[in-house]
Amino acid sequence: MSKLKYILITANFILLAGLFIFSVVKMENIRGNGKELYMKLAPVDPRSLMQGDYMTLSFDLDNQISYIRYLRDDMKFPFKYVVVSQDSCKYLRGQDEPSPCEDNEVVIKLAHKDYWHFLPTKSYFFQEGTGDKYSNSEYARVKVDEYGNFVIVALCDENKKDIE
Repeated sequence: MSKLKYILITANFILLAGLFIFSVVKMENIRGNGKELYMKLAPVDPRSLMQGDYMTLSFDLDNQISYIRYLRDDMKFPFKYVVVSQDSCKYLRGQDEPSPCEDNEVVIKLAHKDYWHFLPTKSYFFQEGTGDKYSNSEYARVKVDEYGNFVIVALCDENKKDIE
């Protein structure tokens, strides 16, 4: 029994480490090979003091999706993915699959909770004590892979230059 217990603990640890490594490799692949997109940020509280040094983000695209849902007067947003223009990050259409689009279009996968659909990433972490320089961010530079997953690479100013 004791040997079996150690074997199970070791197997669980290896599985957990493998899942963690897979997640990190997936995100780094998106950062390296994804399409670049500048997403307009909507006004939001600049920092969460209770949870450490990160910024809670609100995207203008989330507001566009909510407005489309309001116009449809529908409790359920009918799509799992949204297609946006790569130049302006404006909502173009919704679709059920991450199928290929035109050259100037990007597919983004939506997260959902109950009847709400929204962009899944809401936080940007930064080095402790550097939060003040991010408080006037206008854009988030993101990378999006072919399946609609995206990663925030940097926060940018009104000229779309990375804040460093």
